Amino acid sequence: MKKILFKEKARFDDKFVLYFMIIGIAASVIGLVYGFFTKSITNSQILGLSLALVLLIGQLWWLNRIKLKVSINKTRIKFKMFPYHNKSQKIEWDNIENVEIVSTKDSSYWQGVNTIFTEANWFSISGKNGIKVTTKDGEKYFIGCKDTDELQKSLSHLSNDSTAVA
Repeated sequence: MKKILFKEKARFDDKFVLYFMIIGIAASVIGLVYGFFTKSITNSQILGLSLALVLLIGQLWWLNRIKLKVSINKTRIKFKMFPYHNKSQKIEWDNIENVEIVSTKDSSYWQGVNTIFTEANWFSISGKNGIKVTTKDGEKYFIGCKDTDELQKSLSHLSNDSTAVA
């Protein structure tokens, strides 16, 4: 078994988004119940509120399913973002040209200017914090990690001259 230098499991936990969705669900239910009891609701309003309710519950269910697992050892970076990947994705250190740790302030989570890596394959639940990888084939990945300090410590243990850790 290979010694794991870094391991992290993450789930979607943006409180603002979750609270906003729960408020939307509650408002839809209250609107439907109030309309039925006062008999002041039209069929189009029932349809609209029901559709909003179904969409919000479905989105909440989908967000609850998203999980990202990241592990790094001396031979590879391994990650799996469920439900997008059925099996773990691996990037071997021998195939990596450049690695960069990206750590942004918490306040930049909702800002996109100068911190979105549109050219990279993006796998993140933790916003704009993580590891940016460029392979020798020219593929670019951004893999989100919440604990970038621990990630930096783990990568400093690697003694692979062909990988530049910034």
